[in-house]
Amino acid sequence: MRIIQKYNTFVLERIKSSVISEQPLTPTV
Repeated sequence: MRIIQKYNTFVLERIKSSVISEQPLTPTV
């Protein structure tokens, strides 16, 4: 269970960072 929680947190962080990085590059998708 711990591994799953860590993985979920990691994925969420990656999604957040990717969204923040991609927003300026692609205003509308």
